[in-house]
Amino acid sequence: MLPVLVYEALPLIYISSGSIMLTIGQSPLTLIAALLLYCAGASIWIMRSDNRRTDHHMVPSHKLFLLPETLYEIKPFFYLFTGLLLVRNEEFLIVGSLIIFWALLCVFRRIRHRRHVNRHLFKMAKMKPHIF
Repeated sequence: MLPVLVYEALPLIYISSGSIMLTIGQSPLTLIAALLLYCAGASIWIMRSDNRRTDHHMVPSHKLFLLPETLYEIKPFFYLFTGLLLVRNEEFLIVGSLIIFWALLCVFRRIRHRRHVNRHLFKMAKMKPHIF
């Protein structure tokens, strides 16, 4: 069993190590390993985020026609991956940095908006069993 601190940081570790390998690596095997690590971290992050949501998951009906939910969830990680690929080439360093900044801003906003205001009440309700 992993400690909670390590378990909670695993998606970030996977994404970070895949990103570093992607920007530094030169051989095809390193790039494939970087892609696999990055995709594993992103998918774990998305699954945990979806499972731990405490806000009401309401999507306006007009948004379903524009972008399905899975593509919406993957979008910041796709932006980050695209920015990392652009940063590898020195000619697109500024554009890649701006895309990476936008992706991190999107992830931060999702974390902030999906955090329920009274989430401590949910934890308390799970810890105390109701005795009738």
